Amino acid sequence: MVRDRKTKRNKKMKARDLFGITGVVDVFVNGEKDHRTHNMVVTAGKNWVASMMKADSTVMTTMQVGSGTTAEALTQTTLVTPVGNKENLTTSGGTVTDNVIVYECTFAAGTSTGTLNEAGIFNAGLTMLARTKFGGPITKGASDVVTIVWTITVS
Repeated sequence: MVRDRKTKRNKKMKARDLFGITGVVDVFVNGEKDHRTHNMVVTAGKNWVASMMKADSTVMTTMQVGSGTTAEALTQTTLVTPVGNKENLTTSGGTVTDNVIVYECTFAAGTSTGTLNEAGIFNAGLTMLARTKFGGPITKGASDVVTIVWTITVS
């Protein structure tokens, strides 16, 4: 009898579609891939995604890097230790193909220099969609150009 209930419960769970958001972050230093890591979509970012279902027009517009080494947490709304200013995304709002959105940002020579350990994506209202902590430090010298390509999949 117990086995039958368990089997029915498993069949019901298989029929449910689960919704999630995942991201992959690629970092390029002077045009060469330097790091690949995953990110955590924070609570504020999930709330923003939900608000988009109401036709909210606040798209993600900037990215920022930082030197913080604290692990990602759902409750974070800013970078732990920002370095430099937020930079505009290559395409405001990102580029969407089906259920995938790609955000790209280039940090030019002379900007956001130092040891980089984290990055985040923000809208004009400063809501952070996602934050990542790189797998290891990225040293950005004054003459280095860093490009971050951030892919988020909604599934």
